[in-house]
Amino acid sequence: MILNKNDDSRVLPANVTGRSVAHSKRWLVAIVRICHEKKTSERLTKMGIENFLP
Repeated sequence: MILNKNDDSRVLPANVTGRSVAHSKRWLVAIVRICHEKKTSERLTKMGIENFLP
């Protein structure tokens, strides 16, 4: 099950990050099997997807 939360209401103005355009990050929540959290994090990292594992 994947839950998607896309909140573009807090986009920073372009001059905050210099000449580039600021984009809000898109957060996804992944519910994984018990004891597979670290393995899932490693696979996401190998795929080039930034992830957070508490």
